[in-house]
Amino acid sequence: MSDDPSSEPVTTTDAAADATSAPASGADTTVVPTPDAAAATMAGGDNDDAAATPPDVNTDPADASGGLDSPDWLRHVPAQHLKAAGKFKSFADFVAGYADLESRLGQALFPPGADAKPEALARFQERLGRPKAPAGYRAPEAPDGVVLDEGKLDLFRDKAFEIGLPQRQFEALVSWEVESQQALQAEVAQQHRRAHQALHGTWGEDAAANYEKARRVADILFDADEKAALQLGQRPEDWAAPLVAALARISPSFEDHKFLARGERDLGRSDDALVDELNGLMAEPDYWQDEAKQRRARQINEALYGTRSVHPAG
Repeated sequence: MSDDPSSEPVTTTDAAADATSAPASGADTTVVPTPDAAAATMAGGDNDDAAATPPDVNTDPADASGGLDSPDWLRHVPAQHLKAAGKFKSFADFVAGYADLESRLGQALFPPGADAKPEALARFQERLGRPKAPAGYRAPEAPDGVVLDEGKLDLFRDKAFEIGLPQRQFEALVSWEVESQQALQAEVAQQHRRAHQALHGTWGEDAAANYEKARRVADILFDADEKAALQLGQRPEDWAAPLVAALARISPSFEDHKFLARGERDLGRSDDALVDELNGLMAEPDYWQDEAKQRRARQINEALYGTRSVHPAG
């Protein structure tokens, strides 16, 4: 035997021969490699067919012996992912689900971090539906009989923009405010009716006269602008019941006022009736000692003649 290894003939073992002569997976013909090719294979040389085909993946659709298209495709899935993959009936369903997930993630909105710049936060809020400026908020349609206060709406717009509310949430907030105000007004009206019912119950037959006294005192105390500011209309029944009760209670202090005396005419008393009452009062023997009769006489006198004195007939 020669000492030069290169002069020795190249031979292969039976196992190497079997390995190099076996057909590649899916090949139509058997290729017997040359001795040089066999040596390269044993030495770990390049083999394109072997590198392109993983040993545990079946790429032949016609072969259902355990590839990804087979019913037992899950055997190719790592153990830590079996729970998630097991929700799909086939590998094709798994791929379709993954594609759908990618599509959804592409449309998802992720809030900016705590250190995000104002511009990034503004873009995020606009994608959620916030307008570019407070004036961009549109008020919802008001219920029948309700007029929205534009000044109050502007305050709502400013605050909604500041906290980043989308248009839909702004509309919901305004609608809630309108409904709350309607409920409050209904409750106030109910309380108003109950208070006046209580006054009628307390005054009984004198209710109409006391309401009229309250109206006359209000005319003495308040001018037109003050009445408007106090929301005092023509009917005392529309005023706050405590105010009506107070005005009626202090009305005796205004009995000397000529307006109250003139009110007798408003209640249907004729001038002749007032003159007869005046003559009767002054004909009383104790007239000059009775201050109440003298006060009543002055009321009638002012109602009929202003400041002129009236003497009893006869």
